[in-house]
Order: sequence, then C-alpha cells, then structure tokens
Amino acid sequence: MKRIRNYGWLGLVLFGLCVSAPAPAPAVEVNPDGEGQVLILPLWTTTGGHSTLVHLYPAQMVRLRLLDASGSVVLNGNLYTYSGVWTAGIGARSGGGSRLHPGANGCLLIESEGGVVPASAPLDIDADYGSAEVIVMGTTDSGVSGTPGDEVRQLIADQDCDGLAARWNSGAWATDPDNGLAAEYPSGPPLAAADWSIINVERGVLFDVPDTALVHYSDRTQHTTPGSELPNLASGHDSGTDNAMTHSRNCSAGNCREDTWPTALDAMAAALMTGWSRGDYAIDPNLGASTDAVFHFPLVPYFTARQGAEPHPLSEPRIWMAVFDRLGQGQLPLICPGLIPPGETCNFSVWRAEEPTQLQTLSFNTTDGGDPGVSSLLGIPDSYGPETWVGDQSAIDSLATLGTFSIWFSEDLNGGATQDEYQELTSNESTRYFGAPVLPVVFQQFVNGTLQGEDGVPQRANYSKAFAPTRR
Repeated sequence: MKRIRNYGWLGLVLFGLCVSAPAPAPAVEVNPDGEGQVLILPLWTTTGGHSTLVHLYPAQMVRLRLLDASGSVVLNGNLYTYSGVWTAGIGARSGGGSRLHPGANGCLLIESEGGVVPASAPLDIDADYGSAEVIVMGTTDSGVSGTPGDEVRQLIADQDCDGLAARWNSGAWATDPDNGLAAEYPSGPPLAAADWSIINVERGVLFDVPDTALVHYSDRTQHTTPGSELPNLASGHDSGTDNAMTHSRNCSAGNCREDTWPTALDAMAAALMTGWSRGDYAIDPNLGASTDAVFHFPLVPYFTARQGAEPHPLSEPRIWMAVFDRLGQGQLPLICPGLIPPGETCNFSVWRAEEPTQLQTLSFNTTDGGDPGVSSLLGIPDSYGPETWVGDQSAIDSLATLGTFSIWFSEDLNGGATQDEYQELTSNESTRYFGAPVLPVVFQQFVNGTLQGEDGVPQRANYSKAFAPTRR
C-alpha cells in the first residue's frame, strides 16, 4: 500500500494554478526537506503507556512551546544550543499529567517567580497529550566580529545557562532582547529540524511522527523572554507585512502560486491550507491491526482569538469523510452534503466534534473493553469514533477490515453550502483558498504474533508506523 507524502498546497483555488511572477519578499511556505524557521508537531502523548522522544536540531536559539489538545500552552521555554542535538523525553506523571525531561546538551530557560531560570529538573506538564511548536528566534552569527553576538555565542557554546538567564534578569536582554543577535546568517536564515517518536516499550511500539517545517517565516529576530506569548504561529513577518502584504507560496504538481495577505496569520493559513486528504486504514483482527487518524488544526486558537464573538470559519474545524473498501465500494452511505444528481450514491457524512478543539482524533477501531470514545491504539479520546458515525451499529460491524478514506475540509462539496459556510481564505489578489490549515497523520499498528510481557499483556507489535496522508 503505497502512500505519497505531498506537502504542497491544497488546491481548489479558483480555476487552477499558474506560476506567478516572483514576489519582492520571500514567501512563507512548507519545506518538504524538513528544515524550517517553524516546526509543527501534530501530536505528543503520554496516554496508554506511551512516551514521546524529541531530537531537536536547533539553530542556536528557538522557542519551544508544548500545547494541550485545546491549543493552550502548557510549557513555554527558550532553548539555546551551539551544535549537535538536543534531546528530551515526555513521560507520564504519577497522579496525572506529564513531565518533560530535558537533555543536557543545551540550555532550556523558563520563567519562574524569581525571573528566568535554567530548567535543570523535570518540568511538570498539565496535559496528557497535545501538539508542539518550535520557532527560530534569531542567531548570534551576523558575520561581524567584535560585536555583542560574540559574547552570547560563547555563553551558548560553554552551555553557561546561568549566564544566559542573567542576561534576561539583569543584563542586556532585560532592556534589549535583540542585543547581540541577528535575523539571519550571512548565508541566509537559520533553520531548525527535529525527529519526534512516540514509543510504548512494554508493547513494543514505535511511531516516527512526521512534522511540518515552514521557511521564510520571519525576516527579523523574534527573541523574547521565555514566558512571552511571542513568537508564535501568528507572528511572522516579511518586508511587506507592515503594509498588509505578507506573502505565501504554495506548490503542487510542479505548479506554484504566490499571494499576499493582510496578516501573517492569513499567510500561514494559506501555506498550510488543505482541501482534502486521503489515506488507508486497517482494522483486520487477523492482522491485529489498529488505525487512528489524528487531525491537528494548529491555527484554531489564533483565529478564535482574532475573531472574538464572531467565529471565523477556520476556528471551527469540520470534516466530511467517505470510506471505501479495497475494491473502491463506498462504506457507510450517510447524510449527503447538498444536492446529489439522480442515480448517484451519497457516500459522505459530516462530522463535527462536540468541541472544536485544536487536536481531533478518529479511531477506526471500536474500543476493546476500554472507556467508550477512547481509541484502542493511542488511548486518546475520540472526537469522531465509529460509534458516532451512524445510529445503527450493524453498519459499523459491516465496515471493511481493510480500506481507504477520503476527507474534505470544505463544506462546498456539492454546492450545498452558502457563502458564509465556506471554510476559505481570500487573498489580496482575490484568490480563494478552500479547506482548512490542518496537519493529518495516520497511526497504524499490526500484531501478527504475541509475546508475554512483564505487564501481563500478551501483545507485542511487530510493525507500527505513522504517516502523513496525501494532502491537496
């Protein structure tokens, strides 16, 4: 079952794509190489016996933000490293919640009642799962020697975490956070990369979780105190931002388009816009197969905060889904999204979570004796489990054990939605982007045999994977 990882823009832009003239400023866009000024992890979790491992290859200084399922920040810190890799683990905490165990190769600074301090001990996190953001804040290497950047670079190289904290509490950064810093290297902006893994040692499970990297996010430093709300996914900047002309770039099938937007948030949304997504699922009991699909809507909190009392369409994520067996036959024919031509079959259903949270999960497996509405694979509460698909359980029982799914993130599938119901963005050039800024990832596990573990659970997964389904 081959899958194509496509990080291009998703389409449904009016009447197709065309290559546009170069913009006067670099445009924020997804980088399929995995390096960027912004990294977004769709899921970290400590549920169901899982832990999350982080290998971060930062560009001297980055903001590390861990968020819970609703999008609230549960850990905020500045990470300073000179070279190599910074590692950390997120494990379960006795009594509930999680703990971040930071690595020694680097300085993670956090806010405390006494000011900025190095995080030398495990940090408590009041959440069991969520997402993560990594944002490059600048560099000390401007190519000019004899500047304050030399001092900062030496502090980072020596891993003098107390010295870096002192710059915030009583030193130069207390009045000028950009002291000694530059927006980019002489060769270009600094980029970060990361590897994220979710593991369950007792059950022999390892998921390598795909993240999303964006480049050309900011042409200026975004160095702020560790407790600050900035930088975040709405604080991008380019040479046109101050004139409401922030740029985005989307590419698909060799065609690229650039547009301008009134805010950096809109440009970020355009870069992440997805019209539809497709992948496969496996729930065959003979294979011990389980499948969970996770949908991360990273910009929901930002559009919610910006819109206020009038909800922005992108602050209330929705999905339409069609499920097919291996022969392409539609499963679960349900509610139709508008007028269906005579003789056509409706294979879609609109699903809305009870709460439009930032992180939503759909489990293709019914729970195996656990709490209703909790996935059997990741142990994360379902936003749309099979129990919510239809009222007739027999339809769930007849779901093919191997198949594919297609998901649309716009309500205009068959012309049934009104203009106000569209999930869309319109650029300064009047280009309409349909869908939602969403990062889907599918988790699958297969158990062809069993081994008795110390926990008494006769299960050892011999194949597990996490993949980003095709996006357009």
